Amino acid sequence: MIASLDGQVSWTLAAAGSVTATGSVSIQATMKPGSVYVFYAGARKTSGNFSYSLCNSSGTHVTVKSKGKATSFGLKRDGAVRCGSTVSSASLAYLAKRDYC
Repeated sequence: MIASLDGQVSWTLAAAGSVTATGSVSIQATMKPGSVYVFYAGARKTSGNFSYSLCNSSGTHVTVKSKGKATSFGLKRDGAVRCGSTVSSASLAYLAKRDYC
C-alpha cells in the first residue's frame, strides 16, 4: 500500500521550435488507499483588450493613445486532487479533476 507519494515533474515551454524556459516542480501528497489522484501544476491565463487614454490638463478631452490585446498569467499553483472529492470551481484543482478524473 502506498500511503504517500513524492513526485517531480519537469516542463519546457517552446516557441517556434526553440526553448524559452525550463523548470521543475515537486509535489507531496498523502493519499487514501484505493483512491485515484491527479497531480497538477500551472497558472491561470486571462486575455482581453486594453485601451490607453490621456486626459488634457483641464479634464475636458480624452485622447486614445493606443489599443490592443493583452495576456496575463496568475500565480503558479500546484498540488494533487483526489478524484471524487469536492473542490472549488474557481481552482486549478477543479480543472485538473474535471479533465483527468
